[in-house]
Amino acid sequence: MRDEFDIERLAEIPDPFAGDPGIPVLRRDGSRAVVSATRSRVKTLRAVAAVAAIAYEVGWLAIAGLRPDLHSAPATAIAAGLLVPLAAAALAWAAVTSRGTAVFSNLWPAVWVAAPPLVFGLLTLLLFPMPAEGSPFWGGTLSCMTKTMVLTVGPLVLGAWAYRWAFATASQWRTAALGVACGGLSAATICLACPNQTALHVLVGHGTAMIVGAIVGGLLGLQLTRA
Repeated sequence: MRDEFDIERLAEIPDPFAGDPGIPVLRRDGSRAVVSATRSRVKTLRAVAAVAAIAYEVGWLAIAGLRPDLHSAPATAIAAGLLVPLAAAALAWAAVTSRGTAVFSNLWPAVWVAAPPLVFGLLTLLLFPMPAEGSPFWGGTLSCMTKTMVLTVGPLVLGAWAYRWAFATASQWRTAALGVACGGLSAATICLACPNQTALHVLVGHGTAMIVGAIVGGLLGLQLTRA
């Protein structure tokens, strides 16, 4: 009679792909072959991109300087300036990192891209004061719009690079949500440099970056992040 098979001996079989940086695969469109990175490598790459994105924001603040009234402004106003855009960014980020396709197939995909800017807009109008009548608007607002675009570009490029070929479905919507998240991060950063915390200025000067980020992200999703 043969000895009973010991299933634990299967662990002695060496892994033929151990140490291999990735498995060659073909892209869905068949245009060219790419290398599929290992899961640990992907996690490391995305962690590095996230740290680099935060460092980019901090570096900009170090160059531009903090707002002069940061120590004298009410703590609640500073907290609102940070938490409102970060809440919008977190909502968009949830759409980017959601597993499976339920988020994008059961509901209209645009909702997950439009919801974070809408939440940002509503909370801004509720929590921030309106500007005084006759106060200058467009000069400072256009300046902040330019700055937030700069603050959005760096993290979006890093994020698109870290998530290249990552989305098998709804790549445009997911990458657009990534752009919204980067815009929310930039709106939080500019709050620490801009002393103008009136509702309309924050809404237009700081929040427009989410809309632009969504558009640029959607364009990147056509090829770069599409699996």
